[in-house]
Amino acid sequence: SMRALAARDAFVEMFSALIEYRNQPRGHHLDRIRTGVRLLLTAYRALYPERALPPAQEDAIVQASVLHDIGAVGVPDSILLKPGRLTPEEYDIMKKHTAVGAASLSSPALPEGDLLIDAARAITASHHERWDGSGYPEGLRGEQIPLAARAVAVCDVLDALLGPRVYRREMSFDEALSSLVDGRGTLFDPDLIDALLSARQAFEELYRAMPPAQD
Repeated sequence: SMRALAARDAFVEMFSALIEYRNQPRGHHLDRIRTGVRLLLTAYRALYPERALPPAQEDAIVQASVLHDIGAVGVPDSILLKPGRLTPEEYDIMKKHTAVGAASLSSPALPEGDLLIDAARAITASHHERWDGSGYPEGLRGEQIPLAARAVAVCDVLDALLGPRVYRREMSFDEALSSLVDGRGTLFDPDLIDALLSARQAFEELYRAMPPAQD
């Protein structure tokens, strides 16, 4: 029913607000991810109409994208909020957020075949997988990685590159974009990078409207 859907939307908003609160430094991060994933999937559909997802599935991916780091609740503050680079041991602990996120969505009360839950499972588990198999946690490659997770990966990395970091200077939009293009077909789905390039202007406008540096 519409009421049940509205309640669910409210829960997704509540969870994402909690995640944002916990991760602190990047306010608006989730708004940019959600908007970015919408822009990216729209551009992908325009370039590859034969691969278009049903609109309801696309909407579910956009909505679930804000839950990508839900598993961060399982990462200690000392690691999650560390300003500098992580040690290899800390990075191994940080990587567990994908498994924690997926596990949190595996309750029998959350049935298979629900578009939002399925998208959230795919995204939490696989948004750090990389096209060439060099990602984690499973080392999936290519189309083994769900499209939802491949799309969130592009938007999440773009957002990270454009955000302020203690250990490197800020990147311009052009530099961040060319860094993603460098990963076309190795780290990222090449077709999604082409979609990103085709939507370049809309992404630039998004980052002008909600710049990470002021979070």
